Amino acid sequence: MLESSIQVNQNDMNLAGHVDNVNLYRWFNDQRLELFDIISSRVGQPFVPPYVKTELQFMREVFDHEAVLLRLNICHIGGKSFRIEQQLMQDQTLCAICETTAVNFSVESQSACVIEGSIKAALEAFSRK
Repeated sequence: MLESSIQVNQNDMNLAGHVDNVNLYRWFNDQRLELFDIISSRVGQPFVPPYVKTELQFMREVFDHEAVLLRLNICHIGGKSFRIEQQLMQDQTLCAICETTAVNFSVESQSACVIEGSIKAALEAFSRK
């Protein structure tokens, strides 16, 4: 699991008095990019999987009185794709869930490739235990 804490600031707020939903998309994406940087370091090559599907479910508004906690797990590893599940919590309450499907991609061949070896091991390190 990868955990990240984000301090909410006044610039994140909208006119309704809560965090604008576009910021949640950005926070989830920033955490996924952090994961890909970690995996790139572990495998010694760029890991740049494109997203093929992202679903975001909003459960409750997020406010600026307390930091939010993001949790990321790899919930499925298939032949060429994998799914990332993320949760956003504030005040120990679930505010949003994001599920993203990404494809293991070779920059050289410009095609999807099998998830195996060090890449599979790196993904498994972030799987639910």
